[in-house]
Amino acid sequence: MNEDRNPSDISSSANAFNPAISGVLDGKLLDADAIKALASLPTKDVLRSQLLGVFKAPMGKLVRVLNEPAASLARVLQAKADKGE
Repeated sequence: MNEDRNPSDISSSANAFNPAISGVLDGKLLDADAIKALASLPTKDVLRSQLLGVFKAPMGKLVRVLNEPAASLARVLQAKADKGE
């Protein structure tokens, strides 16, 4: 091998002609389809925000359910006040 060549030049030219057809993740061999599926996953930040949204939705519904009796009473009292009774 010619010692004047930069190793990064060799690897970049090899990557241009030999696309990845397999890889290793956590000690398991991945084929090209698994690599494409892994690449199509959302980022960690997107996944975190989706998870927080899943946690937040039930809490918001609970607050609305707990608030509804008081809101109903307020609407009934307001309707009576509007009638002039």
